[in-house]
Amino acid sequence: MKNAARMILIVVVGILSLTGCTQSTISKNYIKPLKLSSSEHELIDLVKMNNQIALFEFDKSPEVGNLSIIAESYIDGELVNTQPIMGIGLEASEKGKVVLVLNKSENLSVQIKQSDNQGTVTVDSEVPLDFIEGEIVGWSYGFLEETIDLSKNGSPIIGYYVFSESGMIRASAVSGFEADPELLKDAENIVLFRVIVE
Repeated sequence: MKNAARMILIVVVGILSLTGCTQSTISKNYIKPLKLSSSEHELIDLVKMNNQIALFEFDKSPEVGNLSIIAESYIDGELVNTQPIMGIGLEASEKGKVVLVLNKSENLSVQIKQSDNQGTVTVDSEVPLDFIEGEIVGWSYGFLEETIDLSKNGSPIIGYYVFSESGMIRASAVSGFEADPELLKDAENIVLFRVIVE
């Protein structure tokens, strides 16, 4: 019995020491999807209507500059427009949450809400879709699914919206566009949402 208890104690201490090492090597400067409970997911599904909603949390230390969110519009992989959406006003060291709400109508409407210990700020904006020459017959979207270290990647993509004139859409994870810029050419018309570290 003593040996079993000692073995459990050794395993627990080992796990705790590994967790401690892992946490100390993870950067404080990050943006990642906000983890939701199943009931929170259900609530969002009930209220989102025709909107696409993504929730993120971020943390930054004093050595990382201010954060902002921009929209970049591409045709066949060529950047045709960059539009500032929101500057995230942060103190020297700040934690917070960002909600990105997208709705495709005549244009791509964007609503971003930032919440931190200073309060809540909401920004409404529109990304014009007039750069798309033909008729839109299909669309798709995606959002960041992993933690991004802002001290290593100063301009991560946190979401995208693809518009197709041909009806052919090649699905990709957000990280796919980061890893292979050639995917932008396959996307025909795409709007990327980036967090920029200034």
